[in-house]
Amino acid sequence: LALSADPPIFVVPDLLTPSECRSLIDLAEPHLQASRVGPRGRVDGEYRNSSSMQLTEDLGGDLLLAVRRRILALLADPPMAADFELPFVPLDMFEPLQISRYELGQFYRLHRDWAPFMPRVATFLIYLTGSTGPTAGGETVFPLVKLDPSTGLYGRTFGSSTQPCSRKHAFCDDATLPFDYANHSMHVCCCADNLRIPPQRGSAVMFFPEAMGGSDPALTHASCPVRSTQAKYVAQQWFRLYGL
Repeated sequence: LALSADPPIFVVPDLLTPSECRSLIDLAEPHLQASRVGPRGRVDGEYRNSSSMQLTEDLGGDLLLAVRRRILALLADPPMAADFELPFVPLDMFEPLQISRYELGQFYRLHRDWAPFMPRVATFLIYLTGSTGPTAGGETVFPLVKLDPSTGLYGRTFGSSTQPCSRKHAFCDDATLPFDYANHSMHVCCCADNLRIPPQRGSAVMFFPEAMGGSDPALTHASCPVRSTQAKYVAQQWFRLYGL
């Protein structure tokens, strides 16, 4: 299912079964630690305050292999290839599967999955838990991909790379959503007319962070704050051009 043609963003429903999602959570839970960001792998709770772990082959076993086979099958013969120009993805250059937990109030601010030291060309974001309702939060948001009312389709917003979100959406008609004027863009982006994808257990979001040898600014994204007492679990599988 294509959510946006430019940049290409897809949802793959039912990539994993509920049982597989639960098994991945159980494998990850004893090993979760404060999530790290940046080239030095630092902990920065003001930027990302989730918990994460890397699922290696010896720990993930047959389940990890099964997940990767499904991802590789989609990338090797994507059903949407005839309709979209998709980048080359080296199928043997996958990073360890990262599993993350977001509890009440936790988030990951605006970021790109690509950097010179981390040239990622494909992202699979797999939801291991689902949303408990429209006010549960935890959506994946792309603030530079907006709905075009004339077509009913999402697409990139040109000329907005420096300020992806507008202050006029600050409170979102939702008194439960915290608002921080010093770092307003995170919460504002989660409320505006941006592409927001609520977690659906077993489904995956697929997109391609690299563009012309650099990062595609339109794929700047964030994990909106969780507003439910039920934690959000997500697995991230990235593919690189080089540098593993």
